[in-house]
Amino acid sequence: MFDHRRRPLLSPGMLPVNRRQLLKASGAAGLAAGLPAARRASAQGQVTIQYKTHDHPPAVELNTALVAEFMEANPDINVEYEGIPYPSFEQGLFTSFAGGDGWDVFWAGDWLTPQFFENDILAPVDFSAYGVSDLEGYLGLYDPGSVDAFVNDGNVYSGGVSEYNTFSLIYNPDHFAAAGIDPLSETEPVTWEQLAEWGPQLAQFGADGARSRNALEWAFDANVWTPLIAEPMARQLGGDLADEAGEPTLTNEQVVKTFDYFGQLAENTSVDPAFFVNIVDDYAQDRVSMIIGGVWALPAIRAANPDAKIAVAPLPIWEGTERNTILYSWSWFVGNQSSAEEQAAAWKLTNFLSAQAKRWWDDCGFIQARNVGVEGVEDIAAYRAETEPALAVFNSDFAEGSYMFRSTRFYEIADALLRSQSLVFEGEDAQSTLEDEQSELEI
Repeated sequence: MFDHRRRPLLSPGMLPVNRRQLLKASGAAGLAAGLPAARRASAQGQVTIQYKTHDHPPAVELNTALVAEFMEANPDINVEYEGIPYPSFEQGLFTSFAGGDGWDVFWAGDWLTPQFFENDILAPVDFSAYGVSDLEGYLGLYDPGSVDAFVNDGNVYSGGVSEYNTFSLIYNPDHFAAAGIDPLSETEPVTWEQLAEWGPQLAQFGADGARSRNALEWAFDANVWTPLIAEPMARQLGGDLADEAGEPTLTNEQVVKTFDYFGQLAENTSVDPAFFVNIVDDYAQDRVSMIIGGVWALPAIRAANPDAKIAVAPLPIWEGTERNTILYSWSWFVGNQSSAEEQAAAWKLTNFLSAQAKRWWDDCGFIQARNVGVEGVEDIAAYRAETEPALAVFNSDFAEGSYMFRSTRFYEIADALLRSQSLVFEGEDAQSTLEDEQSELEI
């Protein structure tokens, strides 16, 4: 059986001390000088850069197409693109930098910026690649405040917000009708307690007792998803997963109640993580009635099953509490281990990619913050609202949202939360499980 307490071989928050010192002490040019010549440029004089993202299928398809268009327009730049399965994406990212050959261009979530800044692995934006001369001009390309999380010591490190999102409740209205449950309000959230009551009515089993449908799913196998789900639940109750210094607070009563709820969902048959594949395919194939996800899930579900029945409601709340939702964003980054030529090519690529906000919306359902110089549309925000009526529900959750805790130990804490989630799903006591993980983190 898989040991949920097993630690990863290398957690980004636990980079070796000597490697941290090397990263902090070395500039981009010094690190690039040690790279193989083949990494710096091809034999034909092209600059070759690596571009890595997680592997959300619609985004991989669009990235592939956009990279091909970029290389056709820029024959002096060769881009090696790869979409990597998310559960191993961040591990691969930090391992690449710890090994001295960091990725040139990559996606990463806002939650990792404290570790990026601590380990000094990012290159500041080359404003000239975006047709501006200074920070003020660069910030003017984006919605106000949207790149604040990526500014440090007066420099901005985001090449553009590739995805800005919140989570809402996506559900199948036909499943609800068959279970005798009325359609949900698009403005008033239902309660977590109500979802747990509906779970046994929505979950399904065959004549042989084998499960054929989960009632509710989120990405049970990805560490960042556990705090994305648990943090707003704990905050609705007045708690948090970490304190202002970024240290874990896993044993407070609000976090314990949240994880005890996860255990109740498994105990009453609402959830079986062993049945889970991924939220998009499970929803498209009628293997789940409700998922918690972003607006990006809608086009992905429709691509997998054009006939899928989809409705959206606000993120639930605990009975008697106020709304509190989650915000998160992904950004394009450029690594400072790359040579000056590679960095220049990388910023040229990120400018091109971030100017395609209409295509990112049309193909992937990604909300992006760039609103100046967007190809193919004059007002991207109005265009999104016109083309996806359900966006209004997500927008209401955006208005109630806040980002996850900030910590240079984020990866360690997220791993601990994922292990705790897995164990309570298996029937372990939430209080003792979280106490064990808190103790491990305090060593």
